[in-house]
Amino acid sequence: MARCLVTGGTGFVGSHLVDALLAGGHQVRCVVRLTSDLRWLDPRADVIRVTFRHQDPDLARAVEGMERVFHLAGAIMAPSANAFHHANAGTTRTILEACCSLEQPPRLLHLSSLAAAGPSRPGSALVEEDPPRPVSVYGHSKLAAEVVVREYAARLPSVIVRAPVVYGPRDRGMLPTFRLARLPLRPRPRGPRAVSLIHVEDLVRGLIKATDTEGPAGLYYLSHRRALAMVEMDRLLARAVGGRGLSFAVPDWALQAGGGLSERLGRLAGRASIFNRDKAIEMLQAAWVCDPGRSQRDFGFEATTPHEDGLAATARWYRDEGWF
Repeated sequence: MARCLVTGGTGFVGSHLVDALLAGGHQVRCVVRLTSDLRWLDPRADVIRVTFRHQDPDLARAVEGMERVFHLAGAIMAPSANAFHHANAGTTRTILEACCSLEQPPRLLHLSSLAAAGPSRPGSALVEEDPPRPVSVYGHSKLAAEVVVREYAARLPSVIVRAPVVYGPRDRGMLPTFRLARLPLRPRPRGPRAVSLIHVEDLVRGLIKATDTEGPAGLYYLSHRRALAMVEMDRLLARAVGGRGLSFAVPDWALQAGGGLSERLGRLAGRASIFNRDKAIEMLQAAWVCDPGRSQRDFGFEATTPHEDGLAATARWYRDEGWF
């Protein structure tokens, strides 16, 4: 069993990864920010609080003796482009510098996002060889983090994983979408837009498989093979939450206006909003579909959770936790 370091272990995906690693008999250490909430973190994991600043002595101590590093820490919300870049690309560079300072550097897995690649063309799926064309500030910051990982590739064995929409228990990112599905009249993006998804348990299983052997390297997509059109996703979400209303397509101008308004309200409240102009730009794209075929060929990964079952289980978890 391996000695594993996880950054972002208190977050949605990270906490599920820690659970899976511990269940597999691995030793787990988590580096967390000074302000991190530990509610979802298994107490069996070793915890070291760090600043993620350059040459942080606590971070240097944390990576020492580790065989695998799962770098999941980053930001999905930020008040500015500079803040996004610092949280995603800057933090990645700090982690890699700490790893490369060791005599025997660990194997690194960097979790990126489909946003770094940009949207796909209608009727086709992105593959790893396609040139990236991010359309959002968030996507550009995630691509910048990937560039940092590649800069260190000669010194640090690494795998980059791009994930699409991830859903499951503990996730606050998809919670507003589930809440909207309960409304008598529920909005959805206009047109035949399609998205790739993956349940969090499938994703963390894939992350672990990607580091189980020395073979996989470079870039991989982890996703369920079945993408969903917006109309179908709306139907499945409504079924999952028991919604009986009707859906209507939101015009593009309304999405843009809503993103701008939500962003301004967030600024007035002193916080970043998860729905903003940047997110509206992503939602206006024709498709966000990726092909996970390379991960299946190289290390036998396949997402097995049907969307119907995963969405229904997530809705039950939200309901049981009182999040609705």
